[in-house]
Amino acid sequence: MRLSRPLFVTLLALFALLVAMTAILDVEMAMAYPWGPFNGKTGAPGEGTCRDCHGSFPLDSGSGSFGESCVSGAGQYVPGDTYTICIDLSDPQASRWGFEITLLDAAGDQAGTLTPVDGNTQVGDSLIAGHQRQYGKHTLAGTAAGTTGGHSWMMEWQAPATGTGTVTLYGMGNAANNDDTILNDYIYSMVLPLAEAEPTGVGDAVLAARLEPNFPNPFNPKTRLSFTLDQPSSIRLSVYDSTGRLVRVVHSGPVDAGAHSYTWDGRDTQGQASPSGVYFSRLQDNTGLDLDAAQKMTLVK
Repeated sequence: MRLSRPLFVTLLALFALLVAMTAILDVEMAMAYPWGPFNGKTGAPGEGTCRDCHGSFPLDSGSGSFGESCVSGAGQYVPGDTYTICIDLSDPQASRWGFEITLLDAAGDQAGTLTPVDGNTQVGDSLIAGHQRQYGKHTLAGTAAGTTGGHSWMMEWQAPATGTGTVTLYGMGNAANNDDTILNDYIYSMVLPLAEAEPTGVGDAVLAARLEPNFPNPFNPKTRLSFTLDQPSSIRLSVYDSTGRLVRVVHSGPVDAGAHSYTWDGRDTQGQASPSGVYFSRLQDNTGLDLDAAQKMTLVK
């Protein structure tokens, strides 16, 4: 059947419109991935990077930085323990933020388990390059649109079983300009190896600590932060907000073995009252290593 010329022209115009709309949707889908990037963009073996879409500049060519600030100080993990992963991204030119990380063993498979601690992060699972992997990434709320200078995220990571060996954290950070396109965003990379801690010999002193849930919770304006140590040690007890920003160091210095309790009055380091929201208490040693998982607490005014 032959098509009349007007009908042919109409169909051709509709086809051109469909192609154009598809291209627009593809661009919009790739804009800033405000809901979270696709899995497999951390730069780990067999993966791409965030530059697959945000390719205006070479990798790590901006004036900012991207890293992890909680487990990186020790450079190792104890099998089965739970750690707070703190992802920090900064760039003086950016005003929207994103990231994706994965933790892999030497074979390229998932090592341990990531868990979100608030609405700023999420996890996803995929089979990438023949390996099962888990990804931690931002949510829409976690992009902190309009925030300048830098942004941070926190997640929990349960370390894998004994015998896993060195675990490597691979990550990409997107310091975006908040213009709702894929253009002119700086992408930063991170590769952080974490060695498996060696079993301790007889007589070796290993600090055991427990950070308790705060009480009361929710609270206004004060709450008690309690912890126990099995031996004297130098520690830092701190409060962070849901973006990973340090709010207040409640105590820093040597303490005896046993139970300890300190009060946080709901104020920051400048003495200003903190707003309602979700906060986290963290107990660290003098190297910055978290001694126990962070505890979530809620300030309600």
